[in-house]
Amino acid sequence: MFSGIISNIGQIVAIDKLSASADELITDWRVTIESSLAASKCKLGASIACNGVCLTVAELVEGAGQEGVAQERFIVQAARTTRERTTVASWHEGGRINLEGSLSLGDSLDGHLVMGHVDGRVRLAEREQRENELSLTFELDAEARQADEDWANMLVARGSVAIDGVSLTVASCKRASHKVSSFTVGIVPYTAKHTTLGELRLGDWANIELDMLARYVAARTSV
Repeated sequence: MFSGIISNIGQIVAIDKLSASADELITDWRVTIESSLAASKCKLGASIACNGVCLTVAELVEGAGQEGVAQERFIVQAARTTRERTTVASWHEGGRINLEGSLSLGDSLDGHLVMGHVDGRVRLAEREQRENELSLTFELDAEARQADEDWANMLVARGSVAIDGVSLTVASCKRASHKVSSFTVGIVPYTAKHTTLGELRLGDWANIELDMLARYVAARTSV
């Protein structure tokens, strides 16, 4: 479990695409990521939220940090289902991703409860700088809205949402045919600087995880 408070921005060093045989589709990606995560959070078998996607550290590789800064390289595996549902399929060598190590009992919960179980992708439709705040409007994928009607119930103004693993508050929602079609969040300068959200450009896709509490409420009311 995570809190949506990003502790480090990692860089993708390599992506190895594996398949069971030459005749089969690619089944797994081995992604090597370099970061300066604390050793207590980055260890073999640990769960790390990578742009909001909960992935397991499968291997540790010592890496040379830049400018003498000690950094660690770790390898995670992303299965086909993960790549189809998230933005992992668009990752590339040199890309930057938000990282957060899993919470321990007693850790401060400064954001909101985030599972790292991504619900789908959203596309950046509007980007507006308003004084000291960056306003981002994300549009839900039409197919996702049709496949998951609960999205309309779980995205609400002033509710919590995780975008690329970052805990944010929904400022407003726009509805079409009684379903949420887009929503807006505000990004303060600190968040823009210490996460990759400030780097998003129009048309870019991001991972979205809906509020866990809202998900259970929606499931309960639909029974």
